[in-house]
Amino acid sequence: MIGVLMGLNAVGVFGFLTRRPTLIIWRAVDLALADRTADTEAHFAIQGQTVADLDRRIAQIDAAIEAAPSVR
Repeated sequence: MIGVLMGLNAVGVFGFLTRRPTLIIWRAVDLALADRTADTEAHFAIQGQTVADLDRRIAQIDAAIEAAPSVR
């Protein structure tokens, strides 16, 4: 019985010691993904502004075409 408990304790300690480096790696991965996500969101915001500006320009062109006298 004592041998079994010693074995379980050893397995538990081994699991605990091997888990820490894994957690450090996952923390680094999470930070990298958060940084990448922030970059992607900033890129989307810039692209959204570009699309809005192009839509505004197209609306101005359409208004100028509508206001121009037609040649018939």
